[in-house]
Amino acid sequence: MAPQGATSAVARRDPGQGSDARLLLLAYITGTVDQALLLHNEYLVTENRILRNQITGRVRLTDGERKTLAAIGQKLGKQALAEVAKIVTPGTLLAWHRKLIA
Repeated sequence: MAPQGATSAVARRDPGQGSDARLLLLAYITGTVDQALLLHNEYLVTENRILRNQITGRVRLTDGERKTLAAIGQKLGKQALAEVAKIVTPGTLLAWHRKLIA
Protein backbone atom coordinates (compact mmCIF):
# COMPACT_ATOMS: atom_id res chain seq x y z
CA MET A 1 0.00 0.00 0.00
CA ALA A 2 1.29 3.49 -0.87
CA PRO A 3 2.16 5.88 1.95
CA GLN A 4 -0.50 8.41 2.84
CA GLY A 5 -0.38 11.44 0.52
CA ALA A 6 1.41 9.50 -2.25
CA THR A 7 -0.29 9.30 -5.61
CA SER A 8 -0.21 6.27 -7.83
CA ALA A 9 1.23 6.31 -11.33
CA VAL A 10 -2.30 6.00 -12.69
CA ALA A 11 -3.51 9.04 -10.80
CA ARG A 12 -0.49 11.13 -11.91
CA ARG A 13 -0.91 10.20 -15.55
CA ASP A 14 -2.27 12.87 -17.85
CA PRO A 15 -5.92 11.98 -18.52
CA GLY A 16 -5.47 12.86 -22.18
CA GLN A 17 -2.84 10.18 -22.79
CA GLY A 18 -5.29 7.28 -22.71
CA SER A 19 -7.74 9.19 -24.84
CA ASP A 20 -5.10 9.81 -27.50
CA ALA A 21 -4.24 6.12 -27.66
CA ARG A 22 -7.91 5.18 -27.92
CA LEU A 23 -8.47 7.75 -30.67
CA LEU A 24 -5.49 6.45 -32.62
CA LEU A 25 -6.75 2.89 -32.27
CA LEU A 26 -10.24 3.95 -33.36
CA ALA A 27 -8.81 5.81 -36.37
CA TYR A 28 -6.78 2.75 -37.35
CA ILE A 29 -9.75 0.39 -37.05
CA THR A 30 -12.05 2.78 -38.90
CA GLY A 31 -9.49 3.24 -41.66
CA THR A 32 -9.07 -0.53 -41.97
CA VAL A 33 -12.82 -1.06 -42.20
CA ASP A 34 -13.18 1.78 -44.71
CA GLN A 35 -10.40 0.28 -46.83
CA ALA A 36 -12.06 -3.15 -46.77
CA LEU A 37 -15.41 -1.63 -47.77
CA LEU A 38 -13.76 0.27 -50.62
CA LEU A 39 -12.17 -2.93 -51.89
CA HIS A 40 -15.50 -4.79 -51.68
CA ASN A 41 -17.17 -1.95 -53.56
CA GLU A 42 -14.45 -1.86 -56.22
CA TYR A 43 -14.80 -5.61 -56.77
CA LEU A 44 -18.60 -5.42 -57.07
CA VAL A 45 -18.47 -2.47 -59.47
CA THR A 46 -16.00 -4.33 -61.68
CA GLU A 47 -17.99 -7.56 -61.55
CA ASN A 48 -21.20 -5.70 -62.41
CA ARG A 49 -19.53 -3.99 -65.36
CA ILE A 50 -18.35 -7.34 -66.71
CA LEU A 51 -21.80 -8.90 -66.28
CA ARG A 52 -23.57 -5.92 -67.87
CA ASN A 53 -21.33 -6.23 -70.91
CA GLN A 54 -22.48 -9.85 -71.29
CA ILE A 55 -26.19 -9.02 -71.11
CA THR A 56 -28.01 -8.13 -74.31
CA GLY A 57 -31.33 -6.34 -74.16
CA ARG A 58 -33.31 -5.13 -71.17
CA VAL A 59 -32.96 -6.46 -67.65
CA ARG A 60 -36.43 -7.46 -66.48
CA LEU A 61 -37.10 -6.95 -62.78
CA THR A 62 -39.89 -8.24 -60.55
CA ASP A 63 -41.78 -5.83 -58.29
CA GLY A 64 -39.82 -7.28 -55.34
CA GLU A 65 -36.52 -6.51 -57.06
CA ARG A 66 -37.75 -3.01 -57.91
CA LYS A 67 -38.74 -2.46 -54.27
CA THR A 68 -35.33 -3.60 -53.05
CA LEU A 69 -33.45 -1.33 -55.45
CA ALA A 70 -35.83 1.57 -54.79
CA ALA A 71 -35.44 1.32 -51.01
CA ILE A 72 -31.64 1.39 -51.23
CA GLY A 73 -31.68 4.01 -53.97
CA GLN A 74 -33.87 6.36 -51.96
CA LYS A 75 -31.38 6.17 -49.08
CA LEU A 76 -28.49 6.92 -51.44
CA GLY A 77 -30.16 9.92 -53.03
CA LYS A 78 -30.30 11.07 -56.63
CA GLN A 79 -26.73 12.38 -56.84
CA ALA A 80 -25.13 9.14 -55.59
CA LEU A 81 -27.49 7.10 -57.76
CA ALA A 82 -26.25 8.99 -60.81
CA GLU A 83 -22.84 7.45 -60.14
CA VAL A 84 -23.91 3.88 -59.43
CA ALA A 85 -27.29 3.13 -61.06
CA LYS A 86 -26.71 1.48 -64.44
CA ILE A 87 -29.75 -0.62 -65.33
CA VAL A 88 -32.26 2.22 -64.75
CA THR A 89 -32.02 5.97 -64.25
CA PRO A 90 -32.02 7.56 -60.80
CA GLY A 91 -35.37 9.14 -61.64
CA THR A 92 -36.87 5.73 -62.39
CA LEU A 93 -35.57 4.29 -59.12
CA LEU A 94 -37.03 7.16 -57.13
CA ALA A 95 -40.34 6.85 -59.01
CA TRP A 96 -40.43 3.15 -58.08
CA HIS A 97 -39.91 4.18 -54.46
CA ARG A 98 -42.86 6.58 -54.61
CA LYS A 99 -45.05 4.01 -56.34
CA LEU A 100 -44.08 0.78 -54.56
CA ILE A 101 -42.96 1.86 -51.08
CA ALA A 102 -43.97 5.39 -50.03
